[in-house]
Amino acid sequence: SEEQFRKLAEKAEAANHAKSVFLSNMSHELRTPLNSVLGYAQILSRQRETSPAVKDGLHIIAQSGNHLLTLINDVLDISKIEARKMVLYPVPIILKTFLDGIAGMMRMRAQEKGLRMVYQADAGLPAGIYADETRLRQVLLNLLGNAVKFTDQGGTVTFRVLMPQCRGISQTRRDARPCVSTDEKGEEQILLRFEVQDTGVGMTEENTARIFTPFEQVGDAGRQREGTGLGLAIGRQLVRMMGGDLHVASEYGRGSIFWFEAAFPVIAAPAHAAQVRSRSVAGYEGPRRKILIADDQPQNRMVLLKMLEPLGFEVALAENGQTAVELFRSWHPDLILMDLLMPVLNGFEAVKQIRQFPENSSLPIIAVSASAFDMDQTQSRKAGCNGFLPKPVDADRLLAFLEEYLHLEWIHEKHEDSPERPAQEESETELILPPREDLEKLSELALLGRLPEIQDYAAKLESDDARYGAFAGRLRELAAAFEDAQITEMLAKAMK
Repeated sequence: SEEQFRKLAEKAEAANHAKSVFLSNMSHELRTPLNSVLGYAQILSRQRETSPAVKDGLHIIAQSGNHLLTLINDVLDISKIEARKMVLYPVPIILKTFLDGIAGMMRMRAQEKGLRMVYQADAGLPAGIYADETRLRQVLLNLLGNAVKFTDQGGTVTFRVLMPQCRGISQTRRDARPCVSTDEKGEEQILLRFEVQDTGVGMTEENTARIFTPFEQVGDAGRQREGTGLGLAIGRQLVRMMGGDLHVASEYGRGSIFWFEAAFPVIAAPAHAAQVRSRSVAGYEGPRRKILIADDQPQNRMVLLKMLEPLGFEVALAENGQTAVELFRSWHPDLILMDLLMPVLNGFEAVKQIRQFPENSSLPIIAVSASAFDMDQTQSRKAGCNGFLPKPVDADRLLAFLEEYLHLEWIHEKHEDSPERPAQEESETELILPPREDLEKLSELALLGRLPEIQDYAAKLESDDARYGAFAGRLRELAAAFEDAQITEMLAKAMK
């Protein structure tokens, strides 16, 4: 019986390994064309002469591509979790920037559905924490995405980030005193509580009991078609890896609340706290920088070329690792974007050869790969890469790497609807304000996150009465920069 058990275990392990290899290879093959689809959607959306209709089409392409990418990632993640190969990679996170980005992203999705998105954070949150940024974002976006999906027009989605007490934590208790402790390394860590609440369809007790089961979906058939049924199962496992657990309370027809708590090491926020927005970048200050792109797929090379050349970078292309090494020796690039899986000489070996020259120990090399293996990220670092950029390539993340490793200062383009502000700008209290009913309407739009409607309303105010021009211009500038919180603050001061 022991021999039979051993053989069965070996067969199960072999089957599980074969499944993991198949899923990883499938992911690589799917990500390669997705890199072109999403890459060119980003490139074309930056063209200022693109018509609104074309931009709407590009937005739909990007949304559909990202949805497909999410489905691919979900299937791979559940496979990794089942095989116990999922690993967290903690990095320094600028907490305010991280949370504002998530809230802003979901506010736009809520706005498209006619929902109100509310973001509440305790005062005194730490400037930075040490956590796996990708996985924490994945959990929060999944919870918020579900809240938006299962809430009908006119409802509210609330995102809270709290600092609970160490004891006596309950679902309804709100206590701003943080729970600070020390880990085994003697580092200070803080307990954070993340909550996502909605006024949506809610769930029965039966559905609540099974929503964390893989491939289980609740709700009507129309909503079920929007996902794989893996998001919550993956989310709970990721939260448990972070040292917490994912909980839910729901009332059918009234809505649901999901929450989890986890302790994170506290860090000081880095100086470069601003997030790069690729759509607003027109170039960079200083001498021209040279970037070498190594990738065996012509379409992948062209995506990166089209992203970088318009910004003023000099770019050279290599179709394999051997060519990349030769170009490195003759052309002396300032940074290399290196694909890992290439013929003739792969990226790992190419990086090792480049690092053999002591004078190039500080040359930034970023691995760019569609590989789904976490071990490839680890091996790329061991080979000498400074960072890892997954395919499909996200333009914002690419520019963030370039800013960090080339110490760039970006030049941002000026929009027609966002005129340059004078050096000594009028304060909001000195602006000529429209009637209170207009301010109240604008405030309502700001709370709902309807930034395009705010821009239209501001244009109408200025058209009706030129005296409101400065006020309307300030509103349009903030709306174009997605600064809904500043708009709300500005309107609140105006109505005092």
